[in-house]
Amino acid sequence: MVSSIHKVAGLLSLALGLVSAVPTSHEEPWTSPLSVRSNTVGNNCTVLSDYSAPWPVFFPPFDSDKADLMRYRFQSGVNLGSWFVTEKWMSPSLYNCAHDGEKGDLAILRGYGNSSQGIRSARARLQQHWDKWITADDFAKMHNEYQINAVRIPIGYWNLPGAQFTKGTPFEPWADVYKNCWKYVRRAIKMAADNNIGVLLDLHGAYGSQNGDANSGFNGFNVEFFQSQNEKRTKEALVWIANDLKDVTNFIGLELLNEPKDEGGLGWWYKTTAKAIHDIGGNAANLPIYFGNPAGPSNIAELVSTHSFTALDIHEYYTFTHRNTPEPDILKNILGHNSKRFASLRESTKNRLVIGEWSCGLDTGSLSGTKANHAAQRAEFCQGQVQSYRNSSSAMFFWSYKYENCEKWGGWCFVKMWGHYIKNYGGYGVSSVDSSKLPSIPHSPASGQSHSNFQGYKEGMKIALKLASQQPAVPLGFKYDYMQLTWNRHSGQNSGMDYNEYQEGFNNGLVNVHCMVESLLGHTSSECNGSHDKNKVVYNGLS
Repeated sequence: MVSSIHKVAGLLSLALGLVSAVPTSHEEPWTSPLSVRSNTVGNNCTVLSDYSAPWPVFFPPFDSDKADLMRYRFQSGVNLGSWFVTEKWMSPSLYNCAHDGEKGDLAILRGYGNSSQGIRSARARLQQHWDKWITADDFAKMHNEYQINAVRIPIGYWNLPGAQFTKGTPFEPWADVYKNCWKYVRRAIKMAADNNIGVLLDLHGAYGSQNGDANSGFNGFNVEFFQSQNEKRTKEALVWIANDLKDVTNFIGLELLNEPKDEGGLGWWYKTTAKAIHDIGGNAANLPIYFGNPAGPSNIAELVSTHSFTALDIHEYYTFTHRNTPEPDILKNILGHNSKRFASLRESTKNRLVIGEWSCGLDTGSLSGTKANHAAQRAEFCQGQVQSYRNSSSAMFFWSYKYENCEKWGGWCFVKMWGHYIKNYGGYGVSSVDSSKLPSIPHSPASGQSHSNFQGYKEGMKIALKLASQQPAVPLGFKYDYMQLTWNRHSGQNSGMDYNEYQEGFNNGLVNVHCMVESLLGHTSSECNGSHDKNKVVYNGLS
């Protein structure tokens, strides 16, 4: 997630009184006790017996139409942080016997030691965490109550099955701790599928560490990812993941690196790794590949703009960049300068901009007045971000779904923020739209309309109508990628269709439905001028 410096800043904010305006009862993350032996191991860790959970998991046959909808719709998402890549500030009870000052998954293992008892106990502790941190009930709530249609799940290379993935790494002595972890990852994807939720897997921990932060596995790592052997192993691991999950309908994308540093060659590595994944073929050929944006200037946005089925992931945390700035000034920046910046990035990347992490975390120094004023300001801050990201990106993922002591991390905890501040988080903000009130797809071209334009128009309307009737109702997010996909399926180049005319028709079809949905919801949109009859929609600006 955030860098080590940012995490220290976040903890400082907590010490200064960063709390939610409306507290809730404490939720214990562990709901069933482990069998405990009477002695300890390692750094005074309790010796535990084995822990197991039901598996294996079976996925239904790949559904191409459903996969297209899930991959390319606007992603109203949330991160499932500290699940498979743990973070001490989020789940501190996992670190009860880690050595002082140590953070990241390796710290937990080092606390237990690598004796047979230590390895068994660490495995039991982590397997219970993987089983209980996020449950089937959570996924049902995400879909039914929170209007979430996608989750971003951080993983590390050590979560992959088989000792070969940790051989020669700091995790090698504890390979047996993770022997069942991939089964839990696959089960997480299945629980999401059962609730029509797409899963973006994000490589938080790469070989050699891509950023040196605790969220890449340990707080003592140097940035050694850019050594050729580590780049090679990371690419091979990502290709393995894509190959293993390519036929899973709700596997909507793979993020190659989280918050990497760029010591030269990152763009080249992204390009060749994305190609290696797409070259798997079959259902991996058009799998969206997300590029984590490095800090500072980079050419990753330009790289994304020239490669189909890729996306640029940027992270926005105003509590770090605008410490103690008054909330009205922050809001002005969100709705002004930054919205324009995001809109420009979205245009330059051809609708492939993703806000992979954001939160409602706000320093107490940014708030003023009474507690009631604080609540109103936080709501304004949260909703301003939602508005900005909806209008200028194709996906947004809140960090994070839950924490231990969630009431103390109000601005960072989705389940805490939802009811009070970001209630209209999903898509259009409604469960669905009455399809009987939406326009019908025409059977023949309008007078003077070319064949290419008409085919595009039908495809644009078709996908927009499907997405408007989903729960939650959402627009098409990755428009140009989906347009390219349908063009390819029509064999557009070989059939003599003109792509520019096809694209124009597709956009008009999207606009027709989009503006009708806006009208039905009573929304005022700068993109639609209010004329929304079933035969013609006059529309300004959307391209």
